[in-house]
Amino acid sequence: MRGGPLSRLLLCVQQIHLGAIDYAILIVYFAFVLGIGWALRRFVRSSEDFFLSGRSIPTWIAGLAFLSANLGAQEVIGMGASGAKYGMMTSHFYWVGAIPAMVFVGIFMMPFYYGSRARSVPEYLKLRFDEKTRGFNAITFAVMTVFSSGISMYALAKLLELVLGWNFHTSVALSAVIVLAYIFLGGLTSAIYNEVLQFFLIVLGFLPLVLLGLRDVGGWTGLKAKLETVATHAGYAPGAWSASWRHLESASANPMGVEWFGMVMGLGFVLSFGYWCTDFLVVQRAMAANSMTAARRTPLLAAIPKMMFPALVILPGMIAIALHTTRGGLLPLGSDGAPNYNLAVPVMLAHYLPSGLLGLERRGGVRHDAVQQHHGHAPAGVRVRERPAVRDVPAGNVLAPSDRSRRVLRPADRDGRRGDPPRARPPARRGDRAQGRLSRRRAAHLSERDGAEFLDGHLRVDRLLHRDDRDLAPHAEEQI
Repeated sequence: MRGGPLSRLLLCVQQIHLGAIDYAILIVYFAFVLGIGWALRRFVRSSEDFFLSGRSIPTWIAGLAFLSANLGAQEVIGMGASGAKYGMMTSHFYWVGAIPAMVFVGIFMMPFYYGSRARSVPEYLKLRFDEKTRGFNAITFAVMTVFSSGISMYALAKLLELVLGWNFHTSVALSAVIVLAYIFLGGLTSAIYNEVLQFFLIVLGFLPLVLLGLRDVGGWTGLKAKLETVATHAGYAPGAWSASWRHLESASANPMGVEWFGMVMGLGFVLSFGYWCTDFLVVQRAMAANSMTAARRTPLLAAIPKMMFPALVILPGMIAIALHTTRGGLLPLGSDGAPNYNLAVPVMLAHYLPSGLLGLERRGGVRHDAVQQHHGHAPAGVRVRERPAVRDVPAGNVLAPSDRSRRVLRPADRDGRRGDPPRARPPARRGDRAQGRLSRRRAAHLSERDGAEFLDGHLRVDRLLHRDDRDLAPHAEEQI
């Protein structure tokens, strides 16, 4: 089916719906974020308290905040998109474009920044040079921050719109008001502690995504094999998407279109040091540390998890393009017919994570880690994938009308002889409205045995429950 990127993506994420408990968790989280600012407001008595937290932040908190100041929707969605488009070469934005500069600023620059007692990088430039230098730096940084923050808010609002169905403008306004509120109340201290909280939330949210994706593609070995197909289809050597340095001898040999000298000097020297050594948002976190030693250790401590982040934010994009190329139809297509790489992370979130990780819980009796969307319409709305077993099936979708889900098929309910259909127990209730693809009249007359045979005939549940790989191929679509 052809369609625009938005319509095609909505087909992928239409199964995600937030329930009351999901919204309750979001309300509690927003209240907790605002509560941090409210609780810390009494410690803000001067400009130094507001801009530098009174220089009282412990090393490990300052280090995580130093990292998290650069970790938002812009990075997790953008790096996932780059991972899908360029492959493992995207990791150079971390290992070449971040780590060396973070070590440099910790060892050599922080003694100047922290020792000057300045409240910001522009103020340090005024002390070191003059007012014109401070003004130029402050104005350029403010303009850059407005554009960068706008992109981040746009990416976050687009993610909430596509995955959860929230209104785009409401999402932008809500995120802006919440950030403004806790910054106004608690200053930099509130921002730092909220950034530490968001760091752990991002890790806890993306780690299951990576693990589920790797399991689906057969681990790192299976992912490399699928990425070879991606590379050859794009006209590159088989390892162009899975190698970081091997194909940098020529700009035409890799999808990023850059050679090793441009990578090292352009990204690793000019862009890297220009950002990490002078950006007010990240340097200010180190300037808020409680001692000179803590300030110097802050970037060094932040560099340790920074080295691991390619596995969290780049691999989802690589998995997305691998599944899209080898199985087809995962990513929506743009107007030029190419995959929309910017939607790699939203599609992966909708594809693998239940609303338990996007909120907490999702109604229905089918385990989300055991099923995924299939190209054919599985009978009665049940979604099947190649390897796992179907363990729970919504009773109303298979046997009879019902408003609640119950476990109807269990391995213990099977007949003794292999090949016999499983027994469904207990029989489904009759309800007021039909669900799934059975008419009310037909569903009401299904016996317990007939219902089990009906399910077995379409999904081969007797073998799926025993994880028999011979019958785990895609099932042909049958209209009921």
